[in-house]
Amino acid sequence: MGAILSNPAKDASAYPSQEDESSLMITGLATKWPSKLIGSKDLEAYALNQYPEDAPWLQSLMKINEQTGIQSRAVVDIWDDPRWHQDVPPTAEDVDAAFRNYGVQLAKGAALDALSDSHISPSSVTHVVAVTATNAGSPGYDQVVARELGIPATAERVLLAGVGCAGGLAALRVASNLARAATLQH
Repeated sequence: MGAILSNPAKDASAYPSQEDESSLMITGLATKWPSKLIGSKDLEAYALNQYPEDAPWLQSLMKINEQTGIQSRAVVDIWDDPRWHQDVPPTAEDVDAAFRNYGVQLAKGAALDALSDSHISPSSVTHVVAVTATNAGSPGYDQVVARELGIPATAERVLLAGVGCAGGLAALRVASNLARAATLQH
């Protein structure tokens, strides 16, 4: 998901106070999804092929997988690649390389669409908030996306990692707080 928060006010007197945040709004929004969908049973079969069935954490994960009611999940194109279906799970380096190949392009596409929707150029972006539950590589993928988009190196970046399904909401909350703080500085 890409979202652009901005304050359309033209003069400093129109900036919101702490009590009046009504002029802070999402001015651009976009999403990008991988083309492949898998069902809950596909995820379960994959996990059971990779990890011991009696592992307590895996049993908890499979219980959550079953109880969520999620019928399908979008996965990147590596799902059908035999390298990801071996007896040994992929290494952290393998996951990072795949994420940088596929995830960065999805994030970049969503960000470009959100920027277009907001009529804001990448060169005027001052803050970037990114989120991932998949990747833990360093530097964060947000740095790669920002560089490829032409966002200034001086833009402040925040990467939220490991927040799972709540990540989108957490990113919007952090972005809102950053935008309000930046607005109040003027």
